[in-house]
Amino acid sequence: MTDPHSDPRPLVLLGVTGSIAAFKACDIARGLMEHDLRVQVILTESGARFITPLTFHALTGIPPLVDMFDPPEPRQVPHIELAQSAALYLIAPCTANVIGKITHGLADDLVSVIAMATRAPILIAPAMNPAMYESRIVQENEAALTKRGIHFIGPVEGKLAAHWEGGGRGRMSDPGEIVKMALELLGAG
Repeated sequence: MTDPHSDPRPLVLLGVTGSIAAFKACDIARGLMEHDLRVQVILTESGARFITPLTFHALTGIPPLVDMFDPPEPRQVPHIELAQSAALYLIAPCTANVIGKITHGLADDLVSVIAMATRAPILIAPAMNPAMYESRIVQENEAALTKRGIHFIGPVEGKLAAHWEGGGRGRMSDPGEIVKMALELLGAG
């Protein structure tokens, strides 16, 4: 395994939040790595309930981070170091909760803290029930973040968890489309 501090490849931070779509983040990580990018996964505690850190460690070769108070090395402040060294911060899937936190400057987990500290482009792939996504508050939060320069991809219409048939957008965009947009933001697409 390559020492992450000496690896010259661009670093993409992949935030994974608590959504059933979290399993698709594996395909996103793989897709990014196929383009010679390092991928450091950052999980919320809820995200880690949907897919384990071990899965991402096996895929990327880099242990994912979940707890901001559990730095991988002594004297290291992971959220600042990662935020400063990232070429792109991709949050996929991203819940209404995390979109709201970022919009309002709330930072109580590693995913939201890094969003506050990074100067890298941020790409968000929302995933939630259409009733939530289409709510006024989520739409206002997305508009505010877009105005601040944060990029969004999706969501799209399609089948959701529990066979939701109500229609509307809420399904996370296809992992291949997310990787494509990430590469465009990195200037490699």
